[in-house]
Amino acid sequence: MPGWVSPSMRRPLPRLNHLAAMRSLGPDFSRHGMKALLFLCLCLLVISTAEARDATFSFAGFRVTDQIDQVSRRYPNSKRTANYIYVSETDARDHIYSILFDSHGDFARVRLNFEKKTVDTDGRNLRDYPSCRSVYERFSKDHGPQQANQRYHEEKTETHNRIWKVGRETAKLRCFRDSDGEWRVEAIEFIWSEGTGN
Repeated sequence: MPGWVSPSMRRPLPRLNHLAAMRSLGPDFSRHGMKALLFLCLCLLVISTAEARDATFSFAGFRVTDQIDQVSRRYPNSKRTANYIYVSETDARDHIYSILFDSHGDFARVRLNFEKKTVDTDGRNLRDYPSCRSVYERFSKDHGPQQANQRYHEEKTETHNRIWKVGRETAKLRCFRDSDGEWRVEAIEFIWSEGTGN
């Protein structure tokens, strides 16, 4: 009869002792089998660590997980060094004119610099920065208000860092007061650190 199974064929299969089965195949197989198991565990650990480092903060498409090889393809006319991209006027957007990539051990940082260097008609070097408010409003729209502040004077320049933090990732908006009393933004940086000191 189609689909009919004899009761004698419904008996449960005997339980399999995996460790005993490995041993029965000899010491070489057991040793190599344990190495394979350890390798699999290591791969799972690496994958879980990578997932734990998923970036929370972003600005203009940049995240702390970005790599210079990947980003440099977006700036084909710009100069690249070991850990910097100096953005050309042709490639420039979002007032970003250089990008720093700093990564070693359990620390990673991506810093977007807003300083634009120009020369006026008299040959004097000028530096142009966007307003701190404009960048802050754009960033806080996605990530909420800052969670902490740092205020200090650096070489007679008043500095104000606005800080966001989620887990081991930190975002810093670095602003300063210019000679006209206006708040300008120098850079925004994303930092990942396993420790607590960065």
